[in-house]
Amino acid sequence: MGDGGYIFDEELNPDFLEFEKFSFFQELGSDQKAFELTMNTFKINKETLLKIIEDNGGKLKRLEISKSWNGYCPESWLKGKQVKMRLNKNDFYESEETGLQIAVLSGVQAVILNFRGKGDFRLEPKYADKIENGELLSPQNTERPPFNNPTQVFLNSEQIENYIKDIKPNNFDKPFVSDSSITTLLQRKLNIEKQIETILKEKGFAHFSSKKFVGDLGEYYALINLEHLFEVNSLKLSDISNSPFDISGVLKSEVAEKWQINPNVRIEVKTRFHQHGNPHLFGLNQDNFELLAFISLNNDYSVHFVGIIKKDDLPPIDKQNRIIFSDKIKLVYPEKVKFQKHQQ
Repeated sequence: MGDGGYIFDEELNPDFLEFEKFSFFQELGSDQKAFELTMNTFKINKETLLKIIEDNGGKLKRLEISKSWNGYCPESWLKGKQVKMRLNKNDFYESEETGLQIAVLSGVQAVILNFRGKGDFRLEPKYADKIENGELLSPQNTERPPFNNPTQVFLNSEQIENYIKDIKPNNFDKPFVSDSSITTLLQRKLNIEKQIETILKEKGFAHFSSKKFVGDLGEYYALINLEHLFEVNSLKLSDISNSPFDISGVLKSEVAEKWQINPNVRIEVKTRFHQHGNPHLFGLNQDNFELLAFISLNNDYSVHFVGIIKKDDLPPIDKQNRIIFSDKIKLVYPEKVKFQKHQQ
């Protein structure tokens, strides 16, 4: 079989529908990769998987995509995934997983652009699967709107697949984000804290601090700043209060491959509130996580920096289970932005 994704044939017994629905595809798919990912996901060995296929007449077949757009990401569809495309600030529909962009000429063409988006979506979500009207998938052949002149459409699934392969991936960096829906409330909170702190200090209590909620806020900011690196809906906060890690998730295959790490990861989150100099990160136990997320907050609780370190790249941890975070630490994310210390 050539490149592309593979899925079990429809001959499979309905008892094994989960196999049919599961997305176990690779960009350069092969029987071996499909088998390995399936076995790892469903926790079965090779003999069991082969027996299932044999018993149910199952086969691996190449995935194809229709020439008429269905509103979902064509790139993900070819891997067996149904990923939504959301309107971005450039008025293109962008894949929430891959950044693939489509310019829509309603009812006529859906032009797959030859450059990827950066996740800069409109605040009010609008999805392509709600507006698609059977537009024909087309390549970009000009730099000016409507991006397809003279008119040209894809003739088959293989053309679409080969075109998409030539679209270079972005690096994974994206602007750090806070959450505008809570910014005003955080500012009110900050003002109230300052008033309480002033009153208590006047009464001789100098140790008041309301920053203990910073850890939870940091975990929330980690979720919304890192979700684009993970499979859709896989990034989860631990629901156990004394869990040895804070977040777990499944990295996208291209991220895991680039970082050379198993896609199933546990994440420890360390957050510091407007700490001057190089922050000290305490309480690190490398047995409990694969990735360390460092979240630095400004003095208004907005995000200053988000960084990810593989545990194998951490500097030596001292006797207090502590490291000093600086711009010298090797990060896997972001790739191009360096940590800058808060100024006095």
